[in-house]
Amino acid sequence: MFKNSTIGSKNENGIVAYIMLAAGLCSLLDFSRAESYISYGNLMERDQDFFQATYLYDIRQGSELSDEVYGFRGVPYESALGDAINLDKFYKTNWTDFSLTWVTKLDDGLGLIWGGSTGEYGEKYKIYPKFKFGFIYQTWLSKSSKLSIYATSYLGGMLREKTCQGDYGEIGGVQTVNCRLAGSTLKPSDTLKYLLNKKPRYEQFISISYNLSFN
Repeated sequence: MFKNSTIGSKNENGIVAYIMLAAGLCSLLDFSRAESYISYGNLMERDQDFFQATYLYDIRQGSELSDEVYGFRGVPYESALGDAINLDKFYKTNWTDFSLTWVTKLDDGLGLIWGGSTGEYGEKYKIYPKFKFGFIYQTWLSKSSKLSIYATSYLGGMLREKTCQGDYGEIGGVQTVNCRLAGSTLKPSDTLKYLLNKKPRYEQFISISYNLSFN
């Protein structure tokens, strides 16, 4: 049913992926203070150079958009000629979106959040790399109470889905169609409105917390 299409280079994101992976491993090996969160004490330390003041905040492989695409794989349907069409080849990937986030202390109680992701792609979709930035601020309001503000934003990271060329035989001919909906009852042209073109969830995020200790 589908016409042959050209698959993009398998190494498109390889260089970025290896650089980020190496940077993450260096953070884990070299930063003795590396941890999954940044404590108030870390941000209050003085006389640190850039590397001493930088902590690995988060490392993960996969994302919400990557999970959404994963759900399309292995979903077959039957063509008008009775052939089984499997979407796995269109939505499989050799590299799952990989992200790293660091925090660098700028001043007493203030840290810069920065990082990014490699992105991900398959034959019929692409998740673009993204850059993450923001800040974390912590201050004691009294001996027993602390205020924390955490804010982040993203640049990039869009998920864009590509089309297929479907062969509808003598009646319909070859038409551009949404790969996932080629076997539906919709007209090929009507399926195009359902192509994914999504931004990451929580493109901007802010959290304010207040902690009170009882001695």
